Amino acid sequence: PQKLEGDEDPQKVEAVKEAIEVRRRFLKIIEAYLVFVEEKIHGADFAPHPENEVAHWRSGYEILKELSIEEAEVCQGSGQEIVWCSSAMLACICKFQDLEVLDGDNGSMVSSSIMGLEQVFIECMVVRVQGTPAPFIAHHRTIMTIFCVTLPFAIINKVGWLLMVPVQTVISFAFLGSEYVSREMDHPFGNDKSSIPVRKIVHGACERIRYTGGLDF
Repeated sequence: PQKLEGDEDPQKVEAVKEAIEVRRRFLKIIEAYLVFVEEKIHGADFAPHPENEVAHWRSGYEILKELSIEEAEVCQGSGQEIVWCSSAMLACICKFQDLEVLDGDNGSMVSSSIMGLEQVFIECMVVRVQGTPAPFIAHHRTIMTIFCVTLPFAIINKVGWLLMVPVQTVISFAFLGSEYVSREMDHPFGNDKSSIPVRKIVHGACERIRYTGGLDF
C-alpha cells in the first residue's frame, strides 16, 4: 500500500496492509461462495447446455487455494462449504470493524446482505428440490382432458360442423400447451437451452469480483 504523504505512523501502515489482505480474502471467499452455490443447485457433475457453457470454469476449492491450500482443506473438511464461506465472510466484516474500515452501521448493512444471500440460496433450493404433488398433476390433467373431450358438444350449435375441428384443435392446443409451459417453468434449473443459465450468471459475477479485487483505492 502507498503511504499517505506525511504519514509516518508504522501502526497505521500495518493496519492498512492488514485491511488490504482482509479485503482480498473477503473477495475470494465471495467468489468461492457463488461457485459453491451453483454446484449445490446443479450438482457436481452438471453439464450445461452448449450455449450456456463458460470457459475456464473453476471449482470453489481452486479459488480458495489462491488464498492458501489450508483454507481450501478446512472448507472441504467442514462438509458445509456454503455455511463455511458465510461464516468466513462475517468474520471478515468483524475484522474490518476492528480495523475501523467499517463502522457499526455499515458493518451491519454488509452482514445483512450476506444473510440475504443465504435466504436467496434457500429459495433457489426450494424451487430446485420441491416437485409438484402427484395428486395435483393427476387432477389437473383429468380436468383438462374432460374439458377438451366435452368442448365439441358445447359449441356444436354455435360453430357448425365445418369449423368444429379447427376450433376444437386451437382451443385444446392452447390449454394443453399452457399445461406444458407451466411444467417447464416449474423446473427452471436444468441443462436445457431455456433453463436459467446459473453458471453463466455466476461466472459473470466472479469476473466482476476479480476486477474489483484488482482496483487500487
